[in-house]
Amino acid sequence: MKDEDIVGHAMADVLPQTDKYWFQIPHLRRLNLILLVPLLSSAVAGYDGKYCSSTPLGSLMNGLQSLPQWQEYFGHPTGALLGLVNAAQSAGSVVVLPFVGMLSDRYGRRMVLFSGLIGVIIATTIQATATTLAQFVVSRAVVGAAGMFVVQPSPMLIAELAYPTHRGKYTSAFWTMYYLGAILAAWTTFGTQDHSGNWSWRIPTILQAGYPLVQLLFFWSLPESPRWLVAKERQDEARQILARYHSGGDEHSPLVTREMSEIVYAIRQESAAKSVQWSALVATPGNRKRLFLAVCKRGSLG
Repeated sequence: MKDEDIVGHAMADVLPQTDKYWFQIPHLRRLNLILLVPLLSSAVAGYDGKYCSSTPLGSLMNGLQSLPQWQEYFGHPTGALLGLVNAAQSAGSVVVLPFVGMLSDRYGRRMVLFSGLIGVIIATTIQATATTLAQFVVSRAVVGAAGMFVVQPSPMLIAELAYPTHRGKYTSAFWTMYYLGAILAAWTTFGTQDHSGNWSWRIPTILQAGYPLVQLLFFWSLPESPRWLVAKERQDEARQILARYHSGGDEHSPLVTREMSEIVYAIRQESAAKSVQWSALVATPGNRKRLFLAVCKRGSLG
């Protein structure tokens, strides 16, 4: 596929022309490796199995509940109590979801992602060392809340940092990585099912912190979103990041200049549209109908 078919003629005209593959270009190779940090956030969601409602594959709780050792340790919960155990993660997610976007815009995508990674690790530690069902349920709620801080800002970081011709590939790969976590959760619980002690369920629970730990290990090499920096009137920093990862350090590259102008224009357009409130969703019969259809469609996905 030609560059202009991917990014449009205006952007394609300023892309550096080369016959090399991206992995042969140092700054693109470095950028694409760094973007694996937010890309793994989808695997974090997949391991728990509850952030993507279209499939329960690999849900940690699905696996744990199939283990007799987990059932025996927590007194064979049933009915509403078992429902609470399963719903705790979703409840934590729902509570914090309205605030994630606001915090990402105020403090930056990196800071929100970082706090989420720390939160998942702490909650996983509490969950893996739980001695009562109440402690387990609370830790599940915290995992859900922290998981939202991991999952939500990551696609934004990817889209706002990726090289123009790679952006579509990376963003489409995000939820594909969900299954990397799902498969690990499924096979871990399968592999520990014959262990006679409590480690049969504690080991899969501990491993929930595995992907966040890998992300933290390389987190400090991840730059902030140029778009967020421009929104905070830190254009020089944004230009430096785009230059370093998109043009090999040339701040006066036509590509960097074009990207900066597009970001500035988009932010100005958003600022002009800020007068539109959430109440607009139900302000007219047409909007109410569209909202109703969107909710019904989302519900049909599970």
